[in-house]
Amino acid sequence: MHLIKLRFTWQVERLFTSDHTPLHSPVTKLLAENKPVVFDSSLEPCDLHRYTRHRNYPLPVFQFLSECCDIAGVSTDNIHWITPIEKFKWKNTHYFNGTIEEYYNSRVNDVEFTPTVSRHFLTLNNFPKPHRKQIVEFLEDTGIANTALYSYNPKHFQPETERSIKLDTAFGDTPSTNILSELDSLPAHIWQETMFSIVTESLFHEDIIFPTEKSWKAFDKYHVPIVVSAPGVVQHLRNLGFDMFDDFVDHSYDNIHDNSLRMEKIMSVIEHWAEVDIADVCAIKCHLEHRLRKNKQRYIELAESSIKERDCFLSSLC
Repeated sequence: MHLIKLRFTWQVERLFTSDHTPLHSPVTKLLAENKPVVFDSSLEPCDLHRYTRHRNYPLPVFQFLSECCDIAGVSTDNIHWITPIEKFKWKNTHYFNGTIEEYYNSRVNDVEFTPTVSRHFLTLNNFPKPHRKQIVEFLEDTGIANTALYSYNPKHFQPETERSIKLDTAFGDTPSTNILSELDSLPAHIWQETMFSIVTESLFHEDIIFPTEKSWKAFDKYHVPIVVSAPGVVQHLRNLGFDMFDDFVDHSYDNIHDNSLRMEKIMSVIEHWAEVDIADVCAIKCHLEHRLRKNKQRYIELAESSIKERDCFLSSLC
């Protein structure tokens, strides 16, 4: 078996030579060995049927790979795809969200449950994106920032156009060569001082359900999530076995497909909880302790079972 890991979408380029012909593709040489070739894009919402995110034209990768198979004289059954996106289909597909494993392997700051908080919200915003900027500006414009701990663009991406708000001094100013070293670098006391995670996921405007380490952190650190993402993500997390605290948080925004209206509803949820006295927030956290602990345990169970299932899948191809 040959395993080709695509950590970032642009790495799809590795499948091709400069002339983009299947005859000269390194994949054709691998296929000629008549062994399974597995493309693992489990860390990115990378659609290999229509690769467009970093190109000016659509490149149907699976059509290209089919041509590689023809030249190598093997069946397309030799091609397997690991993807985190359930609506992406291929004849041999294994669904696995690699961010579950990536965060699981990065966990270094085990947060103890504490019954009191000093702020309502925590929101972490690394790479600047419009929906993240919108949330940060909303917090600041409404004064809710006074009840929150938040970061925005801590690595100074796009310094000419984007400001930087750093919450974690251990989070470097330059891109790290070890991504895992920064996924759980936030000091434990920041999680303990806050109750709600405003989870600004990677995708908001795209109609793709793809929770990442931002969601897993909230469950792992005893937080109640308010999810800023594509419609359906909250329901997806419920389906995975997580308690979304629907008796406390109005997640009806999860059913709104209009991006502007969904954002408005999310902001109204944040506004509602910002008006709740911090003493009452502490009381609610105490009341929810058992459920928060169960979410943490559910994340660990999900990570271990998902990794085991993926490993069994790969072993079956050897």
